[in-house]
Amino acid sequence: MRHSSAGTPGAEPFTRDRVGPLVRVVTAAQSAARDAAAIASGTPSSLLMEHAGEATAREIARRFAPLHSRRLLVLCGSGNNGGDGWVIARALATRGISVDVCEVVAARTDGAIAARASARSENSRHIHELPLGESRSTTYDIVVDAMLGTGSVGTPRGAIAEAVAVVAELRAAGAFMVAVDLPTGLDATTGDATHATVADYTFTYGSAKRGQLIDRGVCGELVVLDIGLAASAELARMLKVAPGSPVLIGREVAYLADGRPVLLGINTYRGDAYRFEADLYRPLS
Repeated sequence: MRHSSAGTPGAEPFTRDRVGPLVRVVTAAQSAARDAAAIASGTPSSLLMEHAGEATAREIARRFAPLHSRRLLVLCGSGNNGGDGWVIARALATRGISVDVCEVVAARTDGAIAARASARSENSRHIHELPLGESRSTTYDIVVDAMLGTGSVGTPRGAIAEAVAVVAELRAAGAFMVAVDLPTGLDATTGDATHATVADYTFTYGSAKRGQLIDRGVCGELVVLDIGLAASAELARMLKVAPGSPVLIGREVAYLADGRPVLLGINTYRGDAYRFEADLYRPLS
């Protein structure tokens, strides 16, 4: 469900006693550091990937029910974002849902390779792999973009660039586009989205990324999902919601799952230009 904005950020000054506790929005480097910290504290990278894929599959199943009557395509890249895509495909297939998967670039990280092997071995009856060209000529209801993630910088190239064009064509033909962590081509820190895919939903993990808030236009409805990072637990505690609860973010105003508003930590707002003073959410009491 989409939410409309509730007022213009910056219309009146924020004060700490007015906004209550603060929740961080992270850059790409900070996101990587939080992943590394979770792994160092004993949470395997593979488990974070499982949590991300499973949580995203649950949200897709909930938002697009009944899925059995819909055609789905998952586009996977070579890194851990692609691994998330393979987990999503496997999780949906486990529910008896047929999923087309296009491996745009062959898996190269250990996590992506393992996730692909698991998807192929466990649910081959419901997972159908196909080349990018074939997906271009098929009508889909939902396209999942799991090509490039938070660590990606620069303009998509080669097969990824071609797939970005395919996503645009499929979305123009009526498909809903779901981005995994962030739309491919969006810089998680700067918000540069010159050659990015455009999502209707973006499911991101642990906390929002700075670039997602700078260029809201390519993210659609932004949903922060808990995957077991310390940052996620901190966010859930500060916003007083159960761990794992999605946080829905509109163009200027965030919404908790129960509908309570959370103003973004914006120092200056002018038209579509955002200047971040501290890269923070400022939840309302």
